[in-house]
Amino acid sequence: MKSDRSELRWGVDQRLEFIEFRLFWEGHVNRSDLMDQFRVSVNQASTDLNRYIGFAPDKMVYDKSARSYVRSPVFKPQFLEPDASRYLAQCARSRTGSSTARTRGSPTCRSTLPPRRRFAASIWQRFVPSWAPSAGTKRSK
Repeated sequence: MKSDRSELRWGVDQRLEFIEFRLFWEGHVNRSDLMDQFRVSVNQASTDLNRYIGFAPDKMVYDKSARSYVRSPVFKPQFLEPDASRYLAQCARSRTGSSTARTRGSPTCRSTLPPRRRFAASIWQRFVPSWAPSAGTKRSK
């Protein structure tokens, strides 16, 4: 398996970043997330998850009861530069049903305003689990 990210094709790189986006913000990711977002096969989604494990073996663990990979306690992003404004923009896209949205859903609001000042994504991340849909929840339009 390749260990140098610079050798990855653009599509693979995007899928690995997506895995990390979901792990960072929502705490979990599974094959169907990749299949829905990128229209890839079950085999490709499995390959991408295994490739991510090859790059970052300790950053996610499989939860058999949830049938999903969950963020490990030692998780630190290496494909993603977390940004709260970007996450809120993704929530807004998800709310409108945009096919480019990376989030499962958004808080119950009509729109999401960007923060007036910059703050660490790790601070915003603490609030997300309280309103983000669970792994088994489908996004409503």
